[in-house]
Amino acid sequence: MDFPLHRHANLHVAGSLLCLALAFASQAAAQDQSVLLRKASELIPAIDSVQQPSIAANIAGQQSRAGNLADALATVQLLTNDWGRNLARSSIAYGLCMRGNLPKALQIMEAAEDGVDKANGYLQMAQPLAERKDFAAALAVAHKIDAVGQPAVLVDTLLRIAGLQWKADDQAGASHTADEALNIIERERAGGKLPSAAIAGMYQQAARQLTESGQQARAAQIVSRIRELFQTAGDSGTAQNGGFWISSVQAAIGDLDGALETALTLPRGNDRELALHGISLAAAQLGALIDAQDIADRIFDQTLRQGALREIANARARSGYPSEALAIIDDIPGAENRAFAYAQLAIEQAQMHDPSAVQTVELAYSAALSGGAKTEHFVFECITVTKALLGDFSGALSVLNGLKGDSRTWPLWNLTEMLVAAGRKQEAFALADGETEPQPKAYALLGLASQLIKEAEDAEAKAGGRP
Repeated sequence: MDFPLHRHANLHVAGSLLCLALAFASQAAAQDQSVLLRKASELIPAIDSVQQPSIAANIAGQQSRAGNLADALATVQLLTNDWGRNLARSSIAYGLCMRGNLPKALQIMEAAEDGVDKANGYLQMAQPLAERKDFAAALAVAHKIDAVGQPAVLVDTLLRIAGLQWKADDQAGASHTADEALNIIERERAGGKLPSAAIAGMYQQAARQLTESGQQARAAQIVSRIRELFQTAGDSGTAQNGGFWISSVQAAIGDLDGALETALTLPRGNDRELALHGISLAAAQLGALIDAQDIADRIFDQTLRQGALREIANARARSGYPSEALAIIDDIPGAENRAFAYAQLAIEQAQMHDPSAVQTVELAYSAALSGGAKTEHFVFECITVTKALLGDFSGALSVLNGLKGDSRTWPLWNLTEMLVAAGRKQEAFALADGETEPQPKAYALLGLASQLIKEAEDAEAKAGGRP
């Protein structure tokens, strides 16, 4: 809320009036948030039981982020299974972390049953702490995962923290945390309880993170560990599986020639196709776009090949060559497949504020219509969100009106949030109010409330409340 200040006002009085105005605005927004989220929560029993945990987790997370812990816990109680409740508790803990209430967040998570959901809850807590550079607290939360018995999640969490430490120029801390992750992998490998593929997956994560942190020499050493792993595997790990994982790790560390050489030793089949797909994606991410396309051309599986080409097109656009990106997509067979690729490119361009997104989203829409019944609903959902990102709300609503049922969910979640951010709050309210299906309506209300919460947080930070 903007508050007009008189130029001749005493600075102390002007500051007090500003804080008072922000306080009133914050209280009004808080009331709106609570009402909207309660209305969304009331719709949960009418939503398909498979989808209930996800929407409940999203609502409860925003309720806790807004400081409405009692409402958040009430939302959890609407769920009838432990898995759903654990998922919702994880979101509540994340919201509490965002508010700086780590002790309460830990208390909430302790009530969850041990398992992968609880482990992922701790991961979600550790992430924002590390992003705020509170690495000691992030590591303390991460270490709680060990007692839950989910080593893969623990390794993932430690590697994420290490990456953020590296970005914060805490190289010693990043190295120490990465060492801890590697030691846990070695511990699990020695324990012999996990299959070789699970150990290899953790190695791959470590190799990628070490490479991104500029520790290529250490990352390269992991290739030999993968070789040893499958040479001594006593389970179903075979030389073929070992070749796939070796190729994957070589691609992760940027050794594209080595990765391709290894992949081509594999017999034609799923492992070889997946390996080539991974190498093509790695090459695109590294900017080796010609190599990426050459490797994609070796993939026989059309779904994997088209996925690789989409990523190459996106990489071309990120490099400043949108026309080349479109040329790659133009060669994809099938209007419905081109529509998917155009839509994916358009939304990425819009998020980067690339003006080329305007042309790309129209190409996506045209191809989507040409694809007819073969075009996936997601393409139209993506076009709706892209048009909203570009500020074309009338165009977004026009595409949205062609969507039915739950396919309106994701677009409405984004659209109501973006309308509020654009200062068109009443339009967002009207859009949510006019929705009749329970799941899309719940997410429309969630989008509204989420943006109001963000604006309240921004106002509080501006007033000197909390960061």
